[in-house]
Order: sequence, then structure tokens, then C-alpha cells
Amino acid sequence: MTLADRVVVMNAGRIEQVGAPNDLYHAPRTRFVAGFIGSPAMNFIPCRLETEGEAVFAVLSADYRFPIPADRRTRYAPHCGRDLVFGLRPEHITERRPQSPAECVEFDALLDVVEPMGMETMVFFNIGAVEVSARVAPAAAGDAGQRMPLMADLRHMHVIDPENDNVL
Repeated sequence: MTLADRVVVMNAGRIEQVGAPNDLYHAPRTRFVAGFIGSPAMNFIPCRLETEGEAVFAVLSADYRFPIPADRRTRYAPHCGRDLVFGLRPEHITERRPQSPAECVEFDALLDVVEPMGMETMVFFNIGAVEVSARVAPAAAGDAGQRMPLMADLRHMHVIDPENDNVL
């Protein structure tokens, strides 16, 4: 990724996507590319899209319901009511910050594992039966077994069709 101008991502001998490293990272076309590029890998959580008036929500579990950013509602609305996959990288789930964009949604999570890594701390929690990882500032990290206030930057979310693994 750091040495290339263009990268070809192949899966079982088939080209999944060709592009600049930043394009592959920020705009993957398939679940394979989304999970292959980046470390730790993107979080993938089963979801269902639902509408409420003009709003569209990604329902991840009974406790987690995230509003879809306005600029994506038209694209995702035809997929409401379907079982899909919600993707978000660990660096887009962080500790709450006082000045956050409107597309950031706040939530609390019960931490299962806290992994200090020096300049950052990885925290792990569950949404439904799926383990989710987040990158937080070391001073903000709670302890395992405690609830921690977090926020998800939905400007970087992806919704994936599990029937063909394409990003919508």
C-alpha cells in the first residue's frame, strides 16, 4: 500500500478491485476488499435498514440503531427491509469528542477487552453476537467490564449486500 500508485486486489485468482491505495481503503467495492485492506480489519455487523418518515436507519441489534447520513438515504432506501452487512473500520469508532460532525452517532458499549498499544488503545465490545473493535485515545479508554461512551463516524460506513458481497 505504501509503495504503490495502483494496487490490484485479487481473490482466488479473480480481480476484485484495481485502484489507488486510498481509493481501495476508503471506497472498497466488495466485502473482500474492505476486509483485506487495513489493520485491524473492518468490522462487519449484520444489519437491517429501516425507514421512519424520511429517515433511514441501520438496525444492528435491539440496542444499536444508527441513522444513515442524509447524502446516502436515496442510495440505501431501496434496500430497506433486507438483511445486509454494516461495515465500519475501527478508527471510525472512537471515544466521544466535544466537536464531532453531525454524521457521528454517540452510543455506549460494555467493554470486553482493552488492549493498550502506546499511542492508541484498542477496545473490543459486542454488538449482538459480533465482536467489534474500536481505536480510542489511551486516556479515554475504560476498563474491561465497564461501559464506555463511544461515537461512530458514519461518513465512513459501508453497507454490503451479503448475496453478492458488493458494497452498495
